[in-house]
Amino acid sequence: MDRNVVVSGMPAGILPRAELRTILDRLEADSTNGQHPSTGALGELEPSALYWARRVGHPALPRRLARLFRLAGQNHRALALFEEAFAIDPLDLWTAIGFSAALDTEEQTARALDALGPLLDKPHPNVAVLSRAAILARKLGDVEGCLKWRRQAAQQEPGQLAALVSDLSATGHSAEALSHARQALANKVDDPELAFRCYIAVRRFSPDEGEACAAAEWLVRAAAARNETSAWRARVHRWEGRFDEALAEIIKAVRETPDNAQLVRECAQIALARGHWGRDAEILLAGRDAAANMPELRASIEAAEGLLEAFGGSLAGAAANPAAFAGVKTPESVFDHIADSMPVRDGDMGKRRGIVMIAPSLAAGGAERILATSFRHISQDPRFGWAKLYLCDVAPGKDFYLPLSGLSHPEVVLLRRDRVARPPLSWLPAGKGRLAQSIWENLERDRPAVVHAWLEPLDVIAGLSAVLAGVPRIILHAHNMVPLKLRGGDPFIDRLRDCYRALLRRPEVSLICCAEAAARDYAEWLELPGTSNLHVVHNGVSTDELFDGARLGEGARAPRPENFSAATAIVGTAFRFAEIKRPLLWVDVAALVLRKMPGCRFVMFGDGDLRGATEEYIRDKGLSDYFLLPGLVPDLCRRLPQLDLFVLSSRSEALPNVLLEAQAAGVPVVAYDVGGVAETFIDGVTGILVREDSAAALAAAVLQALSNPAWLASASKAGRAFVKARFSTQRMIEQLSGILLEGGSTRAAAGSSGPGLASTDHAA
Repeated sequence: MDRNVVVSGMPAGILPRAELRTILDRLEADSTNGQHPSTGALGELEPSALYWARRVGHPALPRRLARLFRLAGQNHRALALFEEAFAIDPLDLWTAIGFSAALDTEEQTARALDALGPLLDKPHPNVAVLSRAAILARKLGDVEGCLKWRRQAAQQEPGQLAALVSDLSATGHSAEALSHARQALANKVDDPELAFRCYIAVRRFSPDEGEACAAAEWLVRAAAARNETSAWRARVHRWEGRFDEALAEIIKAVRETPDNAQLVRECAQIALARGHWGRDAEILLAGRDAAANMPELRASIEAAEGLLEAFGGSLAGAAANPAAFAGVKTPESVFDHIADSMPVRDGDMGKRRGIVMIAPSLAAGGAERILATSFRHISQDPRFGWAKLYLCDVAPGKDFYLPLSGLSHPEVVLLRRDRVARPPLSWLPAGKGRLAQSIWENLERDRPAVVHAWLEPLDVIAGLSAVLAGVPRIILHAHNMVPLKLRGGDPFIDRLRDCYRALLRRPEVSLICCAEAAARDYAEWLELPGTSNLHVVHNGVSTDELFDGARLGEGARAPRPENFSAATAIVGTAFRFAEIKRPLLWVDVAALVLRKMPGCRFVMFGDGDLRGATEEYIRDKGLSDYFLLPGLVPDLCRRLPQLDLFVLSSRSEALPNVLLEAQAAGVPVVAYDVGGVAETFIDGVTGILVREDSAAALAAAVLQALSNPAWLASASKAGRAFVKARFSTQRMIEQLSGILLEGGSTRAAAGSSGPGLASTDHAA
């Protein structure tokens, strides 16, 4: 038929409705088989789809065409069609969902959620809409909105319970996540996906190792019933960051069902996450063939192709000769490539002004308090010209120390994690590449003279982006011992060593540690040939800002909590309730102390994944009447003087601020001899250093201190003086500013056994 002929009153060039439907049916079938139409062919259909949608008042035809544009990688064209379809009928389910997805792809996440509003306002919203809204709300930092819609979806459809448990676990709602998980396991859950999410919740939040083992056994049983044991074992290994084991199991699953395209794709995803792209090229090629309708997976595999090309190869070449390209891996090879190929811009320091500090958040942690304090002081220093703060997250809870920084929410540069990464940053693991792209784009816009990046692994990602952006001075700031001792659940942590080594080959890059012990640890771990670009800046405490000594009087104690008013002594701590801080061991110590001093009471400030487990542990021991767990408090420093003794049970620390704060509040301290703890107080004078790593040894030190009131009084006075003399904020800022402006004078001296650092003077 000649399309230019007007048929039944149709404008020239408009296809009959039935013919258009037939063409769309064929194109959709082709796309399912991996044969995507050209954008030119789709563009020819656009006038007809819009004509019929407007004429009959139904959005189906432009909606279907928009979906084809998305599959062809033309999201902006799809978005225009979805917008037309949405204007015709905002209550059409798949139009609203498609429009929302297209908006989200264009980083218009708030509009994407608004597009679902008419459907969410219905008395009984569709489960797909609720699920999509939950995802978008979480991206926007609206945790309560996310959980509200997840709960509604789970009430309507039991199959949504897995997603609810997953989101509850991810957002730290430990009690509710555990409750759902335990109920599902008690009901003998037969869905492996739900069993997997229950296992994660129990593993993260339960203090009972036996309960976690039972959850794992039930997952294996549910998976075996569906002949999916290897696949689910692979997913457990992947979640726990054991990618070698995960890949071995998923390969086994693929061999058992070679026609299962989903498993082939999952095998490729695990290989991508493991990062040994040269070694796993054959797996990635198979995944690309199976990912016809998964543009994100195909894009990630194309990134692997790009990295191999940068080292003179390709996926096909590496698959044919794995040994030749086995050393090409991400992130290490990406860091090497950028660090060795970018020119050093020595002359740019005088041409630029301004400083950018980059960090994950301003949550309630010691490092975050130091960051906020440092930014506030440095932003007021005219020598820097201007100062900006880039953060990954400022959602409620992640903005705890924002007021201390002197900034409001709109003044923070929020780093987007959904940026489309471009080479060479697209060669990084997917989430890290998007984050690096966002940092690079902001640095290209702001063109600072100095970048100061905080906390692992963000500091090395920011450092890499800064090298790529030509920033002439780049400072990486670590607040822990070497990261392998942390095991924070991020597999990227295991790969940091060579990333640091690549960056520190650059003359413009330096590393700051917050303790002498940490600097020695890093120098040994990184095998630094010299330490000219390694610095030590001890954390600082502003006693004038944090404590009002005149209000209490020298040696006086703050009023005790009402229900602890009759206690013979109050022992406390403050930390993030996480495995590295060992909150359950802290409770064990308290139980041992109570055997000798039943009049003692205990306060644990803070929050975190293991807070619920700690409360449960306390209840199980029958100790609830002896404990207070106030959670996160904005006035911790005002509450510390309520304590007679402060006790820290961490298995690893660099320079714990809270030990400085406790002494500044006149509270003697007891802690294990780990990391830089010995640098924070004078053993026997302002606190007691415990060298044996056991609950019994820590409890013995607590009893030793509490049984000597004269020592407690002397240690209280000496602790205030020690912190004021050695760990002032002014001293910290002066050292930090010197490094940021000129390279500073606090460099570690090279030595065969690590940095030869001036030891802290612990004289009383």
